[in-house]
Amino acid sequence: MPKMEVNASVEENMVVRINARDNFLLADATEKDGGNSAYASPKEMFMASVASCKVMTVMLYAKRKGWEVEDVEIHLEFSPQYGRDYVMYQRINIIAELEEEKIKKLKEIAELCPVGQYMKQGVTFVDQ
Repeated sequence: MPKMEVNASVEENMVVRINARDNFLLADATEKDGGNSAYASPKEMFMASVASCKVMTVMLYAKRKGWEVEDVEIHLEFSPQYGRDYVMYQRINIIAELEEEKIKKLKEIAELCPVGQYMKQGVTFVDQ
């Protein structure tokens, strides 16, 4: 897998500009955390990266199999409590006219998304 890189810097106040390849995103802290809630918070972006990765993983698999999938909807809930195991609750809805066996397989495939795998395995940060 090729090396991935992102860069982040302060745009203004608590708004952060994130550059990834030729794209950019903006993040903001919630009002409770001193921001303006103008954009998704880093915690929400974390969840969004998991959700979008699962959707893409399912769609790519279905496409390879030649299965017609209209949509994949993923709802995540996360209430982190420091010092405890982190649990993210998910609801996956696959909108397709497929046999139940194939729907079940697609839900299993969602668990193989790379972002979810990184999260489950853990990541070590090394200063350069």
